[in-house]
Order: sequence, then C-alpha cells, then structure tokens
Amino acid sequence: MATPAAALTPATLLTPELEARSINLSGLSGGTLSYFDDDRRLTRSPVGDFVRLRLDDRTSAGADVEAQARGVIELVDGQRIVGRWSGASRDGEAILWTHPTLGRFTLGLDDVRRVVMNTVAGSAAEGRALPDLGTPAGDTVGLLNGDRFVGFIVAVADESVTIQPDGADGELTLDRANIAMLRLANPATPAHEVAVSGDLVELVDGSRVRGGGNIGGEPLTIRADTLRFTPALTDAMQPVDVALDQVAQIDFAASGLRLVELGGQPMTTVAGGSAFGLELLPAVEPRGIRLHAPVTVVFDLPDGAQRFISRAALDLPAGLSDQQTRLADVLVSAVPGGAEASLPAASESGGVRLFVDRTWSMLRSELGGADQLRIELDPMRHGPILDRVLLEDAMILLELPDPGPDSGDANP
Repeated sequence: MATPAAALTPATLLTPELEARSINLSGLSGGTLSYFDDDRRLTRSPVGDFVRLRLDDRTSAGADVEAQARGVIELVDGQRIVGRWSGASRDGEAILWTHPTLGRFTLGLDDVRRVVMNTVAGSAAEGRALPDLGTPAGDTVGLLNGDRFVGFIVAVADESVTIQPDGADGELTLDRANIAMLRLANPATPAHEVAVSGDLVELVDGSRVRGGGNIGGEPLTIRADTLRFTPALTDAMQPVDVALDQVAQIDFAASGLRLVELGGQPMTTVAGGSAFGLELLPAVEPRGIRLHAPVTVVFDLPDGAQRFISRAALDLPAGLSDQQTRLADVLVSAVPGGAEASLPAASESGGVRLFVDRTWSMLRSELGGADQLRIELDPMRHGPILDRVLLEDAMILLELPDPGPDSGDANP
C-alpha cells in the first residue's frame, strides 16, 4: 500500500473496451504510465493498454474564446491548431501558422481544410471541428463583410490570398486583413489512413496535434506538472514543454486503436424528423448530437469500426415543472447496420430508456467492423412529447492497421 503524493493529477483512463477507470496520475516515461488506483496502490501500465488519458475537469471548452482572440487552422487529418497566421512560404503553397506554446508550423495548402482568422463576434464557430460536409465544389474565401468567393485558391502570401473565382476571367487578390475564413476543397484523410504518426494531444485551447518518438522526436513524458513531446509538423521539430493544466487529453497510438467523433461522420435521416407537424431535424452541434423522437439516423462509419459509446441524456428546456418533465419518455437504440438493421435486437441489447427517474445513461454498441451505425429514438408513454435527446461524447473506436510497439508512439 502506497500513499499518493500531493502533486498527483486526477485523471481518467479509457480502456479498449471503452470502460472508464479513475486514477491519480503520477507520471509517464518510457511508454509506461504510473498512477494510483482507487485502492491507493501505485500501478505501472504500458500506454498500449489504454486508448485515452483524460485529465479531469479540463476540457477544450475554451476553444471558442481562444479562436475569437486568435484563429484556428484545421488540417485534413483532423489536427487543428489555435494560433495566428504568420505569413506564407515563398512559393505561395504553404501557410505559416504559430501557436503560442508549440511554435511555428509550415502547412501546405493541400493539407489544410479550414482556416479562421480576423474573427468577429460569432464567427469563431467556423473554426470548430465540424461534421464532415463532404468535399466542397471549390475553395472558399469568406470576407469580414459577409461576401464569399468560390473557386480555386491559387496562392497565399504574407498579407494576401489569391483566388481564381468560378466564372471569372482573371484572378482576384484579397487583402488578408479583410478575410475571415478560408475553406479549401481538400478531402478529409480517412481515419484509418491518417498519415501522421504519433499520439494525439488535445489542449484546453482546442488545439489537437500529434507527436512522439515515431516522428523523429522524443516519446511523450509527464513529470510533475509538465508534458514534454515533439509536435508533428512544427518547423523546429524539437520537444516542447506544456504545462499539464493546459492539457485536456491524450490519445495513445500504441494500442493500435483510435477514437473518432461520431458527429464528424456523414449522417443521413432515414425516418422521422418531425412531430406534431413541426420539423425537428437531427443536428450535430459543439455539445453533441441533438435528436427528437421519432427519428432514425444512419451514420457512415470509417473502416475498422469496433465499438460505439455515448452519454445519452434527456435534452429538456429549462424551467419545466415536474409534471411537464414526466411527459418525457423515450427509447434510444443503437445497432450496427443501416436502414435495414434489426431494431428488436437494438431495443433489447443496444437500447436505453430515458425518463424522469433516469435522465441519462451510457449508450453502447459492438460494431464488429460494420460500415454503418443506426440510431433510433422511439416515443414511449405520452407519445413524442419532450422526447429530446442529446448524445454527448459520442465516439467510435477504430482498430487501425499495423500498430507499433507499446512505446506510446505508433503509426496510426
């Protein structure tokens, strides 16, 4: 029996079975986590035994504030970096982007999906990790005054962006000071083919960057209150020290598994979406996926999908009386497959019922490599009155090819 030190960090480990384990983190070195378990015993485990390390009470909820103060660049492989535009390469084919802690990145236009800069009130939402809307018909430059130009971005410069608008005879050069956002017509890298190796580190400012030993840098280490790692794609390719209170979570690649957000996958409404003559369509929002019974949605899944998990909760308006709250009663089911999936099986083994005495529950489904996930909301007593549900932290666990050794750094 050991006694935890005062400097321990409360955290949660997520296993490949998507079971959460509360710990007090002591450190990370050589691909081994040191922590105290619920029985206050010091335990050492390889990071390959876990999918995610989440630092308790630290989320990326501050991403909007950071984005408004600075900007956000999002890459085709899912990395996103809060920071500032710092110029462009001489050939006009890359953006220079600087994060205040991680340093400067040189990011080729072919690797960029979205850039938000010069934000005004409300426009920072453009920079959030949004659902995949498919590859747009052309590049887009959005101006602060609301104007948009769609076409092909020819080049970027330190203080301007040049685009060939669709249907125009010539190119148009726009002052960077007037630009709110860029959206490039680059397809997202499939989750199972992500080219950048390393663990995925998410900071509380909303940045998500990969790093670790397999990209030529040092393996991740945590000592006292500091995380040290080598961010991928930085110009210096040198390890950086990040205060642990600025780290939200770390996804370990050594397990050969990867978590991806369900809300980022293509979604189709195959039934329902209205009640009492009102249109109540499903919506993917920063807080999660909002649904109103009766409805059936189907998500297309990446290759290698093994498990689904989400916190399903009643999504009721504030100020309801107890009598009104009791009208909410809905069955939420999740089952692998598309519109033809068998719902009785989902209702028996993959469904949860939400009502006044159980306002939330974990929703799980074994996917076994399925290429689609069907989610259905069925009204129970009282019909579809207030049968609103929010799916929070909806995640898909992927089994990726060729996992590396249990070093904390593996090719995804």
